[in-house]
Order: sequence, then C-alpha cells, then structure tokens
Amino acid sequence: NRFYYDSEISTKSDFYTTWLAFLDSNGKLEVQKKQYISQLENNKNNDSILILQDELKKIDITLANHYWKFTNECPNKYVVAFIAPGAPDFSYDKYHNVYESLPDSVKNTFYGKNFSDKLTASRNGDLNKKDESFINSQMPEIIAVDSTLQEVILDKSFYQKYRYTIIDFWASWCGPCRKANVDYKALNTDFKKQDITIIGFSLDKTALEWKRALKEDNANWLHISDLQGEKSPIVNHFQIYSIPANLIIDSSGKIVGQNISVKNLKSFFDKLTADAENL
Repeated sequence: NRFYYDSEISTKSDFYTTWLAFLDSNGKLEVQKKQYISQLENNKNNDSILILQDELKKIDITLANHYWKFTNECPNKYVVAFIAPGAPDFSYDKYHNVYESLPDSVKNTFYGKNFSDKLTASRNGDLNKKDESFINSQMPEIIAVDSTLQEVILDKSFYQKYRYTIIDFWASWCGPCRKANVDYKALNTDFKKQDITIIGFSLDKTALEWKRALKEDNANWLHISDLQGEKSPIVNHFQIYSIPANLIIDSSGKIVGQNISVKNLKSFFDKLTADAENL
C-alpha cells in the first residue's frame, strides 16, 4: 500500500497540527523575506541594497536551519517527508540520511516518493528543472463517480458550461488538503458569481473515508473520484506525486493554470480576465 492513513482523519490529526505549527513559525520568516525582496525591487540606493541582500542571506540561513532542525527532531516521520523537500538548501548530501531514517510505511506514500524523487534529481543535477507543464494542453476526459457513486464524465461538453473549472486533487488523509477545503469554501460563493466551478478529485481508495471527510469539511461543491488512489489514470497522466494539486481549465477544455495556491487563485483569475479584455 503506497498511502499512509492517519488514525484520525480530520484537521485535528497529528499530521495536521504538526504541519500547521511548523508553517506558523516558518511563515513569519517567509513574510519578512518577501518584505525585503519587495524593498529590493524598489530600491536604487546601493548601500541599502547591500544591507537588504545581507538580511536576505541571514533569513535564508535561518530558514534552512529551521528545516534541518525540524526534520531531524520531529517524531512524525510522515510530516518530515512532506516538509523536508521544501528546504531552501535541499540537496542529496544533506537530506539523504533524513530520508533513510523514514520507515517504509512513509517512504511508500506520495510524500515519501516525492522526497525520493527530489533526492534523485538533486544527485543527478536536475533539481532546478521545472515539473512538466501541461499549460495550453487539452484536458483529457475523466470518467469517475460523485459522492453518491453516480457516474460523472468530465469532457469538453462539461467544461463549456463554465468560464473556468478548477480541479482540486486531494484526499481525506491529507492535512494540507483538508485546510485547502476550508479555503475553497470561503471562495466558492464568489467563484459561482464569476462562472467558476470547483471540482474536488479525491485520491481516496474507499468511499467511506472520502464521504466522511466531505461531511466534516462541509465541502459543498462537486466531488468525484475513481477510487483508485495512486493508480488513477488521471493521476498518472499528470504525474501527481504531491497533493494538494490543481488544474485550471477554460471553457474550451484547455488547461490554463497548474498548481495555483488557493490564496493566489483570485489574483490568477483577475489576471486572466484582464488579459482577455486586452486582446
């Protein structure tokens, strides 16, 4: 079994609370880093630029140390597999032993595989290569079932009904995905007014856990799944090794966005609208 399931499938799981605590402390540094970067972009004073660049280096070192300390001390190895590949100084030499410390039950999860893939890329010198982009390609047909186990087909005729369709890949056992459900819910009403629809594609293998998560999250938009988990044809087609992930499809069935964070979706659609108006 390639997946790891938390014993408590909820946003109060150990995975979720541990991840959130790390994110909270890390987020303060990230905010400060963005502020320095913004100041750099608008600064023409050489002395100020040098000072800001020095501060950025210090933050990067602090961030790197934070990742390293966490991944070596955190008892939840599943969270370690999720977080370690995001380290700013990630490399095969530095993080190989961290990976080897993971139990097989974690190595065989999505995040464990992603960790392994990034180590391999680092060792081969391919770490900075971007993931394959599917932007401007046509969305293949998806045949699945909804949460009542009724067949749903997503094809060109489906996408024509909406200006844009967001397909969110998630799973009941994924803490960050469950947090994203909360964020999507906050945006859903406005999206409907803009003729944008959200579809959740679950990577669960059992309908029971999937339905329970939908009820707990009150995620009241269309949810589908083929209940094949990592063996799902659509998951393999788009090489999805880490979730949450998403695709944005326009009314012609063309993919116009890939892995846009929920917090950036509004600005992403605003830009699409502005670009269309300027044509």
